[in-house]
Amino acid sequence: MIVVMKAQAPDNERIARVFCCGVGRDAVASAPVPARPKPRSHDDGPDCGPFHGGLGGPNFARNLRGHFDRWQLEPGRHGTQRIDAAFLMLRWQEENGRRGYRRLNIGPEGFKAQHRRVAALFPFLIEEYTDPDLPLVVTLTAFSPIIPGDTPLAHWPVTLFDVTLTPRAGAGRLTAAVGMIWPNLLGWHLPELTPARRGAHLWPDQSHSGQIHHAAPDYPGMIGVVQTHAPELDLPPPNPAGEVALLAAGIDWDLERAVSFKADQNALGRPDAEQKFTLAHVEAAFASGAGWEGYDRSWSAHWHEPLAAAVAGRCVLDSTRHLCFCLAMDIPQVRFGMGRRWWRAYCATWGREGNQASAMAKAAVQEADSWLGRIDAWHTSMLRALGADAGSMINALGFLSGGGAASLAGPVHAPREPKPLSGPAHFALLEGIDSGYYYYSTLDLWVYAFPALSLTFPDLAEAVFRDFRDSISATDATERPIYRDQRFAPILVPGKLPHDLGCPAEDPFIRLNGYVMRDDPNLWKDHNPAFIIAHALHRHLTGTHSDTAEFDLLCAAAEFTITQDREGTGVPPHDAFGDSTWDNLQFRGHSCYGAGLCLAAWAALARDAHRLGRDADAQRFAELVEHAKQAMAGLWCRKGGFFRTASEGKYRNATQSDALLGPLYARLAGLGDLIDPSRARQHLRATFARNFDTDAQRAVGPLLVADPAIIRYAQDGGEELQVNEVIVGSAHIFATCLKVWGLEAEYRAMREAITRHEARAGLQFRTPAAWDAEGQFRAPLNMRPMAIWASAIATSAARESAA
Repeated sequence: MIVVMKAQAPDNERIARVFCCGVGRDAVASAPVPARPKPRSHDDGPDCGPFHGGLGGPNFARNLRGHFDRWQLEPGRHGTQRIDAAFLMLRWQEENGRRGYRRLNIGPEGFKAQHRRVAALFPFLIEEYTDPDLPLVVTLTAFSPIIPGDTPLAHWPVTLFDVTLTPRAGAGRLTAAVGMIWPNLLGWHLPELTPARRGAHLWPDQSHSGQIHHAAPDYPGMIGVVQTHAPELDLPPPNPAGEVALLAAGIDWDLERAVSFKADQNALGRPDAEQKFTLAHVEAAFASGAGWEGYDRSWSAHWHEPLAAAVAGRCVLDSTRHLCFCLAMDIPQVRFGMGRRWWRAYCATWGREGNQASAMAKAAVQEADSWLGRIDAWHTSMLRALGADAGSMINALGFLSGGGAASLAGPVHAPREPKPLSGPAHFALLEGIDSGYYYYSTLDLWVYAFPALSLTFPDLAEAVFRDFRDSISATDATERPIYRDQRFAPILVPGKLPHDLGCPAEDPFIRLNGYVMRDDPNLWKDHNPAFIIAHALHRHLTGTHSDTAEFDLLCAAAEFTITQDREGTGVPPHDAFGDSTWDNLQFRGHSCYGAGLCLAAWAALARDAHRLGRDADAQRFAELVEHAKQAMAGLWCRKGGFFRTASEGKYRNATQSDALLGPLYARLAGLGDLIDPSRARQHLRATFARNFDTDAQRAVGPLLVADPAIIRYAQDGGEELQVNEVIVGSAHIFATCLKVWGLEAEYRAMREAITRHEARAGLQFRTPAAWDAEGQFRAPLNMRPMAIWASAIATSAARESAA
């Protein structure tokens, strides 16, 4: 028996929860004051909504004004353009003959902003249309089934648009119809330029040749269209272009479809609405109720002839009625910049033939009620556990679908050369979209972001940790120039964890350490110890333990760091420009950040060695712990009551917002207090006062580094980055430190400032690496801000301790 979504009233609890805890706009809310992008940072605008689609794509976003405007149809390719050929539409007619038509968005053909409110709580985007001139209320819920703990389902490339129509009291007999138009985007490839350098027009382009549609199989209570694209002529089946299905489903609705029409207009000297087989004619026919007679055929498009399809349903609105639209994108292959093709992870469920879109859409419609209930249950549990912080943490997971993720089931063709990483499958998030950040699983950001995945999709977190464990024994002796140092150096040296797992414009998961160019990350001092303590925390969160083989790999990474320590202090000194994640800061000597990471790493390895019965290793790492404690003690400033950012140089008297990242992770991983708690609290209070509690910073968050004697730092390395900025992920770590060491009032002030500024500046669902007090932001859609999830660990640990 075919079961579609139930005809039911909007879930008022869900709506209240999303509008209370999510991010959005309504008629009385003040408009955002958009922040300005720094040079080389792209700008998607202040109205961004969450991305829809499965983990690893294809993905797209509907913004807070109801327009489809952001596109990640291929991993790592991010495009911003409002495509007006994609929209939902509404028609109604009252008993007295009065009729109307609107698009479900804000605009000339749609609604005024004051008659619409919208909010997003990932993966939900809920829109409510309440124009007093309308005899009905419209509620639209868009979502994909990205449900923590169910990784196979989260990969499904489906998006549901659940439309509920509720007649107003006393409206009389009404008829209403809802439709959706979607263009054929198969074959559309974004130009290989960074988003900040592309022009405004991306679609339609010259990629439409061979597009053709056909009616989807008729299932009871459903109607649909399947969009396809002719296969590349030199490739055997299956067709890598795949197919897309647009489906409408509802109980007791009169359903119709327009299989194919041109997605724009022609210069014919005839009004657009009178040009048959075009979008304007299809829209006008829907608006008038004339129907789509003659739209049951398709044809193979020319190169400059974009096609679209439409589905719709009509009903007598004598009570609340419910219609569901579904988009399913079965595009099984991805191709990275140097030509290697991979299978998307969802192929493990739906096969590799690229012809299952309508079956996917049908299954999604049948499961939609169950998925809604499961997402509601997850949201409710998060709110109970985390209170006021839950909304921000939930929405931070939007980066899982909007962060250019690659989730791969294996290469289409076996590589001829040996793979540096084991296993066919990989998962990775981009550091960011813009130039300079365009790398998968950038390690120094992954160590901030991983708690979000360890707590929601632990198998995906494990996949990233596995790839990095494999990389410890990888090497690439190929030499290339390092531009800052004006010398040649190998790409990857043994024992040193890579900066990243490759770039989507090149050959990710095969060619590692793509960042080796301007700087040499093989010299960085934080990568290996940060990975070791992050790995220990991941194991703690997932209730797992390292075995002997894994421990030996971690020891190899530790050995590399030990060789960087020429003075036997347990902490390697900074001796090259930007030799850490703070690659625009010229640290000198020991840094508090690096010393804390080493201290935590040695403590984690000592615990593992003791558990595995490796007594000699346990003793050695215990000795390193004591050495690192002495290094930390040497950074203590008695007069100011803080840990110095660095033992030498211009940052000697500065405080750093996330300097205690290592001791924080150690405490969260059950390793106890590795630094004196009273000193930790002194340091945090001093950092709160210096970096945050000033007229300039109180509204936006803490500076990464601050020194009362220096009003504004001069740039160190050619660009003014990291200095004079709020590093958003670091601010979240600082906030978590405040919570963990008992400074609850300071924690709350910090958290509220960050959350408020992100919403006020219109940076939701594109959270940048950094912003400043002057209204600028840098590197939007960045991985590090997922560090907000560290607070969830702290809250859970505090509850367990109290119990």
